[in-house]
Amino acid sequence: MEEVLRRAAERKRLQQENTALRRMVSQREPAPLIVGQGPAITALLATVQRIAPSDANVLIQGESGTGKFGHEKGSFTGAISAKQGLFEVAEGGALLLDEVGEMSPAMQAKLLQVLDTREMRLVGGTRVHRVDVRIMAATNKDLAQEVRAGRFREDLYYRVNVVNLTLPSLRERKEDIPLLIEHFLRQFRVTGQKAKTASPEALQALMDYRWPGNVRELANTIERLMILTQGDIIRPDDLPPNLRDSGGPAGGATSLAEMERLHLIRVLGETRGRKMQAARLLGIDLKTLNNKIKRYNIAL
Repeated sequence: MEEVLRRAAERKRLQQENTALRRMVSQREPAPLIVGQGPAITALLATVQRIAPSDANVLIQGESGTGKFGHEKGSFTGAISAKQGLFEVAEGGALLLDEVGEMSPAMQAKLLQVLDTREMRLVGGTRVHRVDVRIMAATNKDLAQEVRAGRFREDLYYRVNVVNLTLPSLRERKEDIPLLIEHFLRQFRVTGQKAKTASPEALQALMDYRWPGNVRELANTIERLMILTQGDIIRPDDLPPNLRDSGGPAGGATSLAEMERLHLIRVLGETRGRKMQAARLLGIDLKTLNNKIKRYNIAL
């Protein structure tokens, strides 16, 4: 009898693992990728590396569109009641609760009970199940303010906010915008389509814009430009009106030259110093590229 029960338990565990694997394989979106080298995102990733080995609950806060560490469409908002079995599937791992600040009071109470007791009952069941799951709660709201306003339980707030990660807005890490643009230009390039690059003037306009929709808005803008831009070079006239009219900072001429220099360095880095290939990507001839390399004193 013990052997039969052991085999049944093992079969159940394998079924749960297969369910989780099928869910991951079924996703068509690529694995989340965090692009950036600026101080804000570098500090954030250093914190992530420090907390990754622990099993502490994590509260991920940030404006909408900042990229709060990926998602699986439709799976986690309201996950406790919207989909049965997620705590079982995530056993021994982590469960992402997206937009936890939108939870109803009843949902908050259920989640708090699970976190307090580390136990749960399946819907319609009578047997208690032990829960070993790390909670990662994401929200675009200020949960501390929600607690003060009486919309979020204080006891639940302290349960999920063991470690806090706050994602910077895109306007707080503008130095990463050129890297993100190059990333999205590659990501949205379809098979057979020529590579596109942004002119220094267009790049400056993209840098000057405040991006209220953050990285998501930037990604959507670059996808639109990849579809609608006729030539290989994205110019200011190709940009949406709200970007063309955003205005630029004082000292734009100096800033423009610096942006061109940085753009040349990045493209040359992408091509590993192959000037002919870099010139094609930039939409200029080799002589012009050599002149720019000399003018900006770029070491190869």
